[in-house]
Amino acid sequence: MTRVCVFCGSSVGTRPAYTDAARSLGVEL
Repeated sequence: MTRVCVFCGSSVGTRPAYTDAARSLGVEL
């Protein structure tokens, strides 16, 4: 895979699991 597109919302939201998943994805990238 040579390209990845990640949609980033404008706010953190109310679900901590989404924040944790986004952080983990950032670390992996």
